[in-house]
Amino acid sequence: MKTLFLSLVFSGIYLLQAQAAPINDDTLRAHQLQQVRTTAFEQSSQGAKLKTKEGKWLFGGSFGMAFGNKQTTLSFAPQVGYTQSPYFAVGGGITYNYYHSSRPEEKMNYLGINIFGEINPFPFLSFRLQPELYEGWGKINGKNRSAELIPTILVGGGIRLPLIKGSVGVMFYYDVLQYDNTPYGDNLFYTIGYTFSF
Repeated sequence: MKTLFLSLVFSGIYLLQAQAAPINDDTLRAHQLQQVRTTAFEQSSQGAKLKTKEGKWLFGGSFGMAFGNKQTTLSFAPQVGYTQSPYFAVGGGITYNYYHSSRPEEKMNYLGINIFGEINPFPFLSFRLQPELYEGWGKINGKNRSAELIPTILVGGGIRLPLIKGSVGVMFYYDVLQYDNTPYGDNLFYTIGYTFSF
């Protein structure tokens, strides 16, 4: 009788443990799954926060030149910009241009400011819109020309090749505004520049 009673007690304890184990396992799995979800959410939200802080400052400039039809144009343009993503950058800078034409005799200097927006839809390919405002002075037909304000709007595109901590670019531009005495004339011109990113 005692043996039967002990067998029943141990069988009951075993059955209770066998029935309780799946509940505990399911509860444990649910708890672990919730922890995994919480951790994944925290990591993804931290990733989102980090991405909003991934913007880079760009420091650089370009040197440009155009030759043709007895005309010479040289330009130097240091710029500062900011990019929040690899696809878009904004910024501004200053520009100095020198324009010389032998027929008619012209020598003009241009100093100005600019802003720009640049889109990079594909690796190595860039498109830019760059409004500028210059003050121009010099000589035209042997007569001194007093300073005057000259607006320009450059539209262009080209390639940018990544290098250590930056990129080198070759860009082609055209002044679509064609205001009187534009420093770019009516020629397509190119610039070569290097941009550091921090």
